[in-house]
Amino acid sequence: MFDATKVLIPFPKKIEDKKKDVVIGVTNNPYYVLEANGEGFVFEEAIKLFRTKMTECALIDGDSGLPSYKIVLNLTEAGGDIAGKSEAYTLHIDSQAAIVTAGDEAGIFYGVTTLVSLIHMDGDNVCLPILDIVDYPDFKERGQYMECRYGSDFLTLDDYKKAVDYFASIKQNTLTIGLYGCWSVQYDKKRAEYLYIPFKKYPQLKTPRDIKYYSVNERKWIYRKDVLPEMFEKDYFAELVEYGLKKNVTIRPFFNSLGHNTLLPRMFPEISAKDEDGTPRSYGFCTNNEDTYKLMFDLYDEIIDSYMKPYGIDSIHIGLDEVWETKGLYEHDMAKSVSPYCQCEKCRGIEHTELIINYMIKLCKYLKSRGMKSVYVFHDMLFNNGDFINEDLKQRFIKEDIYDVVVFDWWGYRRAEDQVFHGNFSKINSIFRSVIKPITGYYHWLFPSQVNNNIKILTKRAKELGYEGVGAYSSLDECYDKNYKYCADLSWNADTADDEDGFESRYINSVFGSDADEVAKIMPAMNDLMFSDCGSYGVMRTLSYYFYGYFDPNKVYPSNYPGEAFATIKANYDEFTQEYKKRYDYAVKALDVLDSISPSHMCDVWRLIAAQYKIVIDVFLSLIDLEAKCNDASVEEKEIVTEIKRLIKDMEKLMKMAEDVRIKANQYIFIRNLEILRLSLVDLLRYVQTEIAEGRYPKFDVCDMSSMRCGASKFLA
Repeated sequence: MFDATKVLIPFPKKIEDKKKDVVIGVTNNPYYVLEANGEGFVFEEAIKLFRTKMTECALIDGDSGLPSYKIVLNLTEAGGDIAGKSEAYTLHIDSQAAIVTAGDEAGIFYGVTTLVSLIHMDGDNVCLPILDIVDYPDFKERGQYMECRYGSDFLTLDDYKKAVDYFASIKQNTLTIGLYGCWSVQYDKKRAEYLYIPFKKYPQLKTPRDIKYYSVNERKWIYRKDVLPEMFEKDYFAELVEYGLKKNVTIRPFFNSLGHNTLLPRMFPEISAKDEDGTPRSYGFCTNNEDTYKLMFDLYDEIIDSYMKPYGIDSIHIGLDEVWETKGLYEHDMAKSVSPYCQCEKCRGIEHTELIINYMIKLCKYLKSRGMKSVYVFHDMLFNNGDFINEDLKQRFIKEDIYDVVVFDWWGYRRAEDQVFHGNFSKINSIFRSVIKPITGYYHWLFPSQVNNNIKILTKRAKELGYEGVGAYSSLDECYDKNYKYCADLSWNADTADDEDGFESRYINSVFGSDADEVAKIMPAMNDLMFSDCGSYGVMRTLSYYFYGYFDPNKVYPSNYPGEAFATIKANYDEFTQEYKKRYDYAVKALDVLDSISPSHMCDVWRLIAAQYKIVIDVFLSLIDLEAKCNDASVEEKEIVTEIKRLIKDMEKLMKMAEDVRIKANQYIFIRNLEILRLSLVDLLRYVQTEIAEGRYPKFDVCDMSSMRCGASKFLA
């Protein structure tokens, strides 16, 4: 028997399920009549949503003319529990009709979203449960911030449209899209710079990157040089903004400055932060230089005029996070520590916090003059470095007439209250307009992780403080499906936060359907498998090439990977191997079930996650074991070759799964990282076979296989 309470995400405020179905159609005959009392493009999308679902179930669409079941959409002045509430709706389903009532188009859209999630098949019958729902969100803003990093630069418009549809289906109403951000030198010894939109006034601003990976499906290297971001080349951001509005999803641009900023000061050295002798640093801004503001105002003007104003978008995110000194910015001098704070005559001697506040004020005043009603800024530089988000700053912003538009974005990605916000969890405040930012998933090129506790504690805190919304830090990948849905569940109805088992059940039932009981047996193992404190840190971080790609002045660069990982494991052998073996067992248990249930795309997504943990852990533990056996000559030569070939085959199986399952834009960086590990096995196999052919028993040190590295390994570093 279908149970509505076991599938709905997010969970409604009030639901009375009669535990009885009504038939609204049969295969090849949807006998319903739709009465739509309302108008508007979001209202029209709600109608399309229902008709599309019925087409999937009944194979054809349209009113049959037979004795009919009524579907009624009433956009009217709503009363009762939803009176005066935005995005609220009621849903009444009985034996004669299903009636959605709401006071705004968004409410109709979300009511229909709930309605279609309740449509189910019983044999050839298309059914709905008889029930009543009263529903409305806890937070005005609910969504994700999509970071401009690996993979997102090659997302197509179609990828983003599917993402909008997906997030709208779980009642998320905001997607903040990163359009500009910069990091230090990493892959290919280049700075990681990302600009996703072209500027007509500054056509020289571009961020091409190389794509390098080995395709198992094609059995060849894929190498594309100087590839520009898909959004930049197609200039489709405006079309994405327009598409989002149809689904009640605001697409908000994010364009960082000060922190995460090397492209602009490198291309325009006159605005760059400078040494005392006037030498530009190609990092940070001189915030007392009018040329800096001319450039930034030009850029923001073009964003507003091209992508926002035509569509009524009046909110923008300007970042201002992580403005700090860092290394690895200069390819020619990786060890040099570079500060983003200018030391020219006008800037030197001014406190760093004051420089940031002055810059923030000028930007926010200008953006308000351009019609922005909300300007989002990250909290960290004014909170972690002295708790400046206080009443004094409030009075200053009131005087500058920007208090009404500034929205602080409080981000923290740890899972425990005593760790998140640098141990100041209880001190975050609501002096300013605010939203909160848990993490749903960022490192999609590493080991996908489960971060529910972070989402839970931050969302509950945001509700306590009366924050305007929840906008998680994320990247777009289906491996974070469960995290996205947990965040959506809590940001719509924070009262479900303490019912984690209830969410778990609803997630499994809604995703795996008839196989839910089998999957429920292994989901605790998957949770433990994917558990992490933040992203993919902890012991799993040790195995991932990505973290070794950063410059470390105390280590060789490019890094000795996987040798350095093996050295870390050996130095913490008992602790690490115990954890790896435990996670390996979780992965095996999960795969046993996932390999046996009904095939589906989401099943494949979960299989890829489990296989990644299983295979990568196996490579590391097996090589440590093989090294020990080789070095005391306790294994036959042919067995050495057989074992290495097995590991290579498993790595290629994993890489093929990624090519078959992952969003295409995200495949290359995921596979590139895996390929570096696979190549180390290929190099080792070549070495072992050569030693055997020349009559020597092979011995090796997993902590230093650099002498075996082939040209391809060096090419990817």
